[in-house]
Amino acid sequence: MDGYRQLQQFYQNRSKDIEILTGTQNYDNALAPRNAFHTLYIQRIVLNIAVHSNGKQITFLDDSGTALQLGTHKDITEGAGVLDVVVFDFGPEGKPLGIGKNLDITQSAAGIGGSVHIDAYERPMNGISAAQMIA
Repeated sequence: MDGYRQLQQFYQNRSKDIEILTGTQNYDNALAPRNAFHTLYIQRIVLNIAVHSNGKQITFLDDSGTALQLGTHKDITEGAGVLDVVVFDFGPEGKPLGIGKNLDITQSAAGIGGSVHIDAYERPMNGISAAQMIA
């Protein structure tokens, strides 16, 4: 078993697939922790582009006041040599979002279409009560 799956099984697997529709600009709370006492760890984001949109930008970030940006891709017109798959890989340990923060997906303007696969797990913060674990 690889390190990605090992941590997902030890903690709580939060991996998810999301369709990106050409007419939708933002996906607020695309991935959310169980509650305000848990932290999401993003291990890998795989963006599969089916519909390109020249100059449009797609960004993956948490929803804190000073957003933690995980990755940005600026798209170009479809053609030979244009990336259809973009991978942001943070390793098995992953990159933590803020405690209780969600992962948002935003576009500079609607236009890019395809799908996103997110490998992630969530951990409770240290020192929380049993009631906070299941809330």
